Amino acid sequence: RQCATALDLDPDDYASNLAAGRTFLVQRRFDDAIRHFERAALLIPADYNAAAMVIQCYQGKGDETGALEACRRALQRIERIVASEPDHSGAIGHGAGILALLGDRERAHEWASRASLLEPDNIQLQANLVCAWAISGDAQAALDALERIAPKMSPELLVWMENDNDLDELRALPRFAETMRAARTRLEDQGRPDLKP
Repeated sequence: RQCATALDLDPDDYASNLAAGRTFLVQRRFDDAIRHFERAALLIPADYNAAAMVIQCYQGKGDETGALEACRRALQRIERIVASEPDHSGAIGHGAGILALLGDRERAHEWASRASLLEPDNIQLQANLVCAWAISGDAQAALDALERIAPKMSPELLVWMENDNDLDELRALPRFAETMRAARTRLEDQGRPDLKP
């Protein structure tokens, strides 16, 4: 509702389109999410966030061609940012996952390690790296990173990680389930009223 209100006020607002895309992605309404992420990416061509997020939507739909095309577009944006800002950990973190999807596992691992070293205490970045490791097929590294951030997850990040289709390959692993259960229990024990399944 809030996204719809914001978009009614200004359909060309980057933040509103990004928020709508994220909302639809968590709901696995991939076509709606794609529409808003693609719009946001057009609105700010120098930004990588919406361009990177749309990849998951194409994957969720099973559209591998669309996902690969989105990977290439997003990586071009990210490489431009990293060329001018070599310590841009957010771009590097997203880039790691994209490189893994494109099959460049060695470079993906290099970028993930680099991003992690740049900002080891940035929980959102570390969550992106959990996804990068999972995408690259390194479940051990993904679960290690997840265990490091689980005690610090906000309710919003927990719900995101519970629904993020980048992590679908990890869901059947007992270690993943236990880590997520412990994170949810911690927040419930804190009486977080904003925690929703």
